[in-house]
Amino acid sequence: MESHSPKFILSVNLNSDKFIDEQLKNIREHLSYEYQIVLNCDEKMYELMENKKYENVCVNPIAINKKRFHGTLFRGVYENIRYSCLNYRFDYFIVLSSRSFFFRKLNNETIKTFYDDNKRYDAHHSEFRPKTSLEREKWPRWMWSAFRKSEFYAYLRKHSYNFQKKMHEGLLLTRKNCEDLICFFDQNGELYNSVIGAKNLPMEEIVIQTLLINWQNFSTGMGVWPGGETNSENIKKRFILKKY
Repeated sequence: MESHSPKFILSVNLNSDKFIDEQLKNIREHLSYEYQIVLNCDEKMYELMENKKYENVCVNPIAINKKRFHGTLFRGVYENIRYSCLNYRFDYFIVLSSRSFFFRKLNNETIKTFYDDNKRYDAHHSEFRPKTSLEREKWPRWMWSAFRKSEFYAYLRKHSYNFQKKMHEGLLLTRKNCEDLICFFDQNGELYNSVIGAKNLPMEEIVIQTLLINWQNFSTGMGVWPGGETNSENIKKRFILKKY
């Protein structure tokens, strides 16, 4: 039975049903509190999923055809934030992809500890000296060029904002974070339109993370970066791996 007051919202950008049954089983095994999964599908997956009945799963009625290195991936996450705030009373919003899998159990105690530890930790972020910070991130030239031309870049410079790039799989938001993001983009509609239309940029790895690092001086990610699976410290502190 669907709960309208789940502890967790799990947001999934879905463009393939390859792992869906395995992923749902994984979530059931690792979350011990009430949760709701919200799928944001492309048109093909929307047709496939809208009439399927999975426990604790709903499909966002806004279908978005997403492309890699494009603002549409961010739009899928953001539309799920809006949908969830309108339809559920939740505490935490966790961003996943269709290839995200938990490897540690998540409950009220572990998520509070994780969130508080991140809040206390002076999270790594760069002062906004764009060329140097992005060179350290090893962005390719074509991506750096696209970012410098973007309206989001111009907004960061204008407001002297710090910059952060962090994987979106495992991004953890509170309900207040979600409400703040909705308020911000409602007041900055032109900026939002430029973000979702951005090309050659992983906006899902930049926008929310950068805004949070400036609004509250930290952002929280529960996922392990690809290639970091052998780092024991990462594994101890994180909850989500990406399946290939």
